Amino acid sequence: SVQIDTNSTAIGTNLNASFYSQVPVARGVGSLFYTAPGVVDGGGTGNSNPSVGGATGLENQYQADGVNINDAGYGGIGVYSPSYGSLGTGINLSFIEEVQVKTGAFEPKYGKANGGVIQIVTKSGGSTYHGAVAAYFAPEFMGATPYYADDFRQATPAQQGLVQGKTFSQPAYDASAELGGFIPIKGHHDRIFFFGAFNPALNQVNWLAPATDFASTLQSHGGYATSINARNWAGKLTFKITDGVSLDASAFGDPSKSNYGYGAAYTSYNDYTNLNQHTASGFSRWDFGSRSETVRLNATITPTFQVNLSGSAKTSHFTESGYSNTYNISDRTPGNKRTFQGLGEAQNPKTNNYGFSIDAQKTVSILGSHTFSIGWGFDRTIYKAFRDYSGAHFNFPATNAAGAPTNTI
Repeated sequence: SVQIDTNSTAIGTNLNASFYSQVPVARGVGSLFYTAPGVVDGGGTGNSNPSVGGATGLENQYQADGVNINDAGYGGIGVYSPSYGSLGTGINLSFIEEVQVKTGAFEPKYGKANGGVIQIVTKSGGSTYHGAVAAYFAPEFMGATPYYADDFRQATPAQQGLVQGKTFSQPAYDASAELGGFIPIKGHHDRIFFFGAFNPALNQVNWLAPATDFASTLQSHGGYATSINARNWAGKLTFKITDGVSLDASAFGDPSKSNYGYGAAYTSYNDYTNLNQHTASGFSRWDFGSRSETVRLNATITPTFQVNLSGSAKTSHFTESGYSNTYNISDRTPGNKRTFQGLGEAQNPKTNNYGFSIDAQKTVSILGSHTFSIGWGFDRTIYKAFRDYSGAHFNFPATNAAGAPTNTI
């Protein structure tokens, strides 16, 4: 498997499995990034896409087992929706052995990054069988109650806390199961190894609509729960061809779906003015996720000469459906951020990214020890964005006001 070079001149932080299993961090690979110095919130790019060294959260490079897993359309890790931002990470925490966050002075081979380079090394099997089962939960009663300005409003005590609506809890649950070991071949336990992990998760945002005449239809319903169900999975095979040559093949993904709910409540739950909805016609369902496959050959030709070849394929998608086919009508004048009806714009991007790279390293001893590296990489990206608006469609006029055909203008 890929090994992180601890002799590099890059400024970075190494985080291994024992670290994040003993430190109270959120359940998600993105939460690990913030433990490194120089890493802060990306300001709207999602928790898993932090700002590194002052760059935006979409200017980092993410690698798993030495292969780029960035979103091909917008950057970032996992799926990035033009409407809702960052969703998922594409790789589950149970599959991660080590993370290195490089915040500066990294090698020239790590291009395409104005921010940081985040390397993820995945777990592998071994000459003995090993596994783990775990469950994690953060139910509503264990969380602190969020407070907003409305909770202290004195002018309208009958509507206290509900003038603009509010999020009142964010429960989360997930479980994980993993198993690794070897596949015996002619009595040998040291040639082919396997590892697999499955990590289902449920994350919710519970919210209330404002107690106003405008939002009375939704307010009378009581609490709403906008939920995301993710079925994270990962698998890896390692074939030790010789003592100096090994072949790794891995695949991982995070197919996810939401219930019928208000998406903005989930992705922008601190901006509670978004809850000011007149009807449920802006509710929808999501189907999204990414899948990555990587293959890597590591060959030590001589003790001082190594060659690495890698190939990758990544697919990601976001599909929004189930919304009412009514025109969007909203009020965006200052102080009146509210929606009367309809979802409005819906963007459903799909990306495919394919890559191949080869690099070689040679260490020589001339006036000391020096390592020379050379490499070449190829990427092909296919990005498709399906853009639509809620409401009935209409045909484009065949002629303009002057009677001229519009297809010739």
